[in-house]
Amino acid sequence: MIAFITDDWQLDLTSHKLTFIEESSLFYNYFVSGYSLPFSIKISDELALELGFIDEDNITDYKTRYEGFLQQDGNFSVAILELDQYDGERLSGSFVYGNQTLPILDTKLSDLPWPVISTDNIENHAKSIINKGFPEVGYNFPMIIDTEFDQNTNYEKFEGIFNSFDGTNYVRNNKTIEDGEEIIYNRNVITPYPYIQEILKVGFEHAGLSYAGDFFSDPINSKLIWDTGMFLEQTFSPLPPSFRFQLANLNTQVGNNVVSTYKKTLNINTVGSYTIKAYLNFPSHIKVENFKIVMKGKTIYTNTIGRLDKLISLNIEEITDYGLLELQMSLVRFNVTDSIEDISPYHNFTFWANDGRLNVFPDSFSIADVLPDMTFSAFLNKLKNWLNLDIDFKHDTVTIDYVEEKFVETSFRDESHLEAEKYIKKSNQNKAYVLKDSRETIHINKDGVVSDIAAYKDENVNTIDTGVDIMKIEKKNSVFTARRREGSDFRILLYDGLKNGLPVTVSAINEIDFSIENVYERLWKNWLRFRVTSETIKDKFSCDIYENLTTELGRYKYNKTQLVKKISKRRVKENTWEVQIESETFG
Repeated sequence: MIAFITDDWQLDLTSHKLTFIEESSLFYNYFVSGYSLPFSIKISDELALELGFIDEDNITDYKTRYEGFLQQDGNFSVAILELDQYDGERLSGSFVYGNQTLPILDTKLSDLPWPVISTDNIENHAKSIINKGFPEVGYNFPMIIDTEFDQNTNYEKFEGIFNSFDGTNYVRNNKTIEDGEEIIYNRNVITPYPYIQEILKVGFEHAGLSYAGDFFSDPINSKLIWDTGMFLEQTFSPLPPSFRFQLANLNTQVGNNVVSTYKKTLNINTVGSYTIKAYLNFPSHIKVENFKIVMKGKTIYTNTIGRLDKLISLNIEEITDYGLLELQMSLVRFNVTDSIEDISPYHNFTFWANDGRLNVFPDSFSIADVLPDMTFSAFLNKLKNWLNLDIDFKHDTVTIDYVEEKFVETSFRDESHLEAEKYIKKSNQNKAYVLKDSRETIHINKDGVVSDIAAYKDENVNTIDTGVDIMKIEKKNSVFTARRREGSDFRILLYDGLKNGLPVTVSAINEIDFSIENVYERLWKNWLRFRVTSETIKDKFSCDIYENLTTELGRYKYNKTQLVKKISKRRVKENTWEVQIESETFG
């Protein structure tokens, strides 16, 4: 039986000859999921009612995405049905199925549950962790050279290094009066950058997934830090720099629930244009019943969202605008009787003057503040295509292995009984690969690394563009550390704690670096040699529905062992699949 099953209804697809396709994650530069080719089927009036379709001529308003399970005989997979059209009689759509449909993959990195880091002084906090590493800390403050930052900002006095540290203290910013003019000396920016593995850890744990594999057991990967290009800034303001609620002003038992209310009042008596940044990241067991910002009794912002990163503007144009600014919040915890705990890790309010210029360094921050507008799946895909990773979601575990090691450990299944009379076989020895990052490129053919591949036809050249910028070590003010180059969104550096008393980055650890040549030798060489010395086999056959056809096992067929690249199957009879498989010969 083939069926799509939701909590409310079921769609029997057994007799509709749908085509399902499954791909091996070893061969593709994206996350593979099972999927169907588009289909069109006639549905009953009863199912149309369940789906919420309107039984009228003009049908325009209906749901187009349904989550459920796809049953293929004895196998059940999480699945999504995407509808393209319903014309009153026939339904058109397609399926995506497998654990790669998990919601975490579409979650923005900044929307992950990053806690608010509260410090008495960010400089002291940074000094306390710069000689630590992951997993003891999830971020750090490496010195990064940026010789273009002052050209793109109002930091005219910037001295060219982020997180500039002299061995004892961080370089501080200040303002002076010179010839009656106020001069702002923004010499430095202090900002945290996340460890690659911290982002994975927070994302997977948020999804309730454990994680394992070669990537996590390889110690060099715990030293990788992402320079996101974003930074913390706190311009001087007569308002307090930041504020967080801790314990409630009042806890009230309402039925089986506890309602906790919070209130903070600030007196604003200086003309200026201000911004309030409201950052909320409450766990699921705490509901925001209401959050308000009130100025002189008038509500200027309100919402009931538990996760929020919002900038609210406030203009104080003249003395008559002076008054009290109130932050109000009401939270609910369900089916409890005790008072709510300290909520300071889950939110932060930051204040600054829009015309302020002096960066005084914020004392409270979240890693969300320095993360770009990127989804978790896009982040994972960057890593996958750079380090040749196989990222396998199974049940409640994610395993991240090196393809370079995993493909030689493949188990093979004898499928001699499924041999077709005719099949297509094609050599891959006429193919070549280009492996590149943002700075370097190497060419590979059946002989290994070569100087060029100009003789190869374009259609036989596969380019693997990792999109990664491995930050080079350069010198600035007698300091050797990574230099930022603008224009890349995935800048990676190696950080191994203090070197000669300074939090500088390094080019290699234990003689391992991430140059394109080293990445090729460690993580791509054997895999690409297999790809350019193999044969591609494509065959078509029919088989019983109980055959274990999977991309996770290799196959022995036509007197050759093969890695399965792609399986396409269609139910042609009640107990029969019509199957097409593409594979590459191994060994």
